[in-house]
Amino acid sequence: MSPTALNTPATLLGGLIPYPESPLNPTGIGATEDDVSVLWLKKGVSVTAAVELLENNATAIGLGEIYYGPTQLQRGRP
Repeated sequence: MSPTALNTPATLLGGLIPYPESPLNPTGIGATEDDVSVLWLKKGVSVTAAVELLENNATAIGLGEIYYGPTQLQRGRP
């Protein structure tokens, strides 16, 4: 997979996630992606900036919903 192809959340955030999980690392373990993507950001990366990047590229990556921060706590509650 080309690291410049922005077709998944991990490829889009490649430089913001830990190198072992990043698609930029050709021998890495890769990110957890299937019907969902579970991504951990590198220490010091702005969660808000990463979410905005994903949302701004929603069509390209087939974005559905993003659960992070306070949205995790509210999920499933009225």
